[in-house]
Amino acid sequence: MTAHKTQANLALFIGETYCEIEVRDLNNSSIFSKQIFLPQVSLKNALISLSSELAASNTEVTSIYTVCRYLERLKTFRLGGSVIQVTHKGLENNYTMENTSRFSLAASSLIISIDSKAEIDELVHVLNTEFERTRKVNPEANKVVINLDCTIISENKIKLIKEYFQEKKFKIFSASDPENLNTIRRILLNAGTEGTKEELFKEIHDPFPDAHIHFWINKAFTTEIENCELYFSSEDFLGHCHFKNDVKKIIYLDTENWMVLQKNIQSYWDSPWGKISRPHFENTKLALHPLTEIMIDENSFLQFSKQPMASEPGPMAAGRGVKSLILDVFFSDLKKQVSLAKLFPSLLSPNVESKIQSQFKVLEHGQKSESKTLKHNDIKEFIQELIKFDINRLGCTPENSVCIGNMSFLATADHSFSWTDAIFSQIKPQENA
Repeated sequence: MTAHKTQANLALFIGETYCEIEVRDLNNSSIFSKQIFLPQVSLKNALISLSSELAASNTEVTSIYTVCRYLERLKTFRLGGSVIQVTHKGLENNYTMENTSRFSLAASSLIISIDSKAEIDELVHVLNTEFERTRKVNPEANKVVINLDCTIISENKIKLIKEYFQEKKFKIFSASDPENLNTIRRILLNAGTEGTKEELFKEIHDPFPDAHIHFWINKAFTTEIENCELYFSSEDFLGHCHFKNDVKKIIYLDTENWMVLQKNIQSYWDSPWGKISRPHFENTKLALHPLTEIMIDENSFLQFSKQPMASEPGPMAAGRGVKSLILDVFFSDLKKQVSLAKLFPSLLSPNVESKIQSQFKVLEHGQKSESKTLKHNDIKEFIQELIKFDINRLGCTPENSVCIGNMSFLATADHSFSWTDAIFSQIKPQENA
């Protein structure tokens, strides 16, 4: 006789550099909980391991509730390298007109220009010729944005073009107003990030093929998402949870992101690829970042890097990096936090602690002898003062703000925040039925 399976929900926060996972039964009792540094253990491997562990205990995950920052990592990339764009002659790359210095959303070598007056036979010839050309540019291209105005070209011709790419097994994204730059950028962004979204869904779905996958978008969990909405999943979620009563600002400090989220709504997203229509909470990054490097400049003074370091290999606190990052300054504080000690188990290693201390000794001795030498504790105090200055500059007060995140101890004594706790608090009772 088969034992009765315990049904459960899985809460999942996917950041740029870490994730939080928790499984609870339908009575809200925790079965499994873990924090993972993603450069060290991939999300895919973590979920496969969890799936095996749950199967061994006869536990079945029926629904997965996800809040995401994962796509933030794409904000420094050109996109569209595997996307063909079909558009009118004269409107190639029109979406860049307002933002010529922004990252690209469409590879110019993958654009197919269409003459709206061409006869059907001529149109088929152009499609065949241009498709073969794009195959030579990128044989892996498998998505197409059909950016054609039905008032300029007949619907029959648009239908023919769509059917052509359907036969080629392409995923089709359609735009009907080539002159609406914000809409075109949005659709090109959806197409350019489709591969990343598919990979993310596969990593979640494969270990739990029978579970319903929900992502937080705007004010609720949903199974139907538009790719570009994933960029706002975590901010939408934080605002929904914390913008209540007199709270108008959220100070968020964690191991990958320091920001102040404000209740007022901005209509357009000033994305790395240009403006896109998407109402969202105003977000201001703090001047410093947890992965900002601390170094000695050419004048032998301490200096912060202008841009944060990449998440690979990560901070010394993770037992991987070799550069002194702001996160490493607070290694002794990090290991006092239970969740961070789990996220960075290397913190408990005497060798890692010795390495970090040695690096800060190097920074200390590398400074100019005639200037005031900033020691480890001086650097800590200086960074915390800069954080407080930034927060005050943005109008945050104890009356109008809440400070959360796994490094909120930098600004407040109250730092009780867990992504998975917050996610489970938003699951409606009927969803557990």
